[in-house]
Amino acid sequence: TYAWSFAEDGAPCDDGELCTVSETCGAGVCQTGVPKGCSDGLGCTTDTCDESTGGCESSLDEGSCLIDGTCRASGELFAVGGCMLCAPEQLTDAWVPITDGTSCSDQNPCTLEDSCAEGICLAGAPKDCADTYDCTDDTCDVVTGACKSELDGGHCLVEEACVVAGALAPQNTCLACQPATSDTAYTLRDAGSP
Repeated sequence: TYAWSFAEDGAPCDDGELCTVSETCGAGVCQTGVPKGCSDGLGCTTDTCDESTGGCESSLDEGSCLIDGTCRASGELFAVGGCMLCAPEQLTDAWVPITDGTSCSDQNPCTLEDSCAEGICLAGAPKDCADTYDCTDDTCDVVTGACKSELDGGHCLVEEACVVAGALAPQNTCLACQPATSDTAYTLRDAGSP
């Protein structure tokens, strides 16, 4: 009499499920294998195996965008202070421009009231660093945003007043504005000066 005999335990088999792999025999029965790996490596997708075809499928999670192969959360900006964001209710695969007029930052601390226009952050008005002196060059430091004032080289700033180079001290004509020596005080003129 002929009869089927059990295959050796561990021998490969097919459990008939398209979404399992690595099935093996055990006690004459094809044991269910392990689920087919369908992960795409992205944290914003749900990855499944189609039982009817054995193919992998991925669906984007709600509230996420997948832009240039990178997961982005709803509301996430393309750049700090920028004018493009992830808006999955509009597009899930590209950045969406923020409403024109929205405040932004052009990353230059020397401009004020920057605003968005067609997805671009436009620089606002320059920061006003002017002081009350006509003899200073006033600038804004683009790294810190701090205002800086430097004498123009042709004046001294003495007791809060601009004094032209060479001008004599009102109370002592032996003293003069000499920026190369000091730009904040009258200094002694050369001996023998009239």
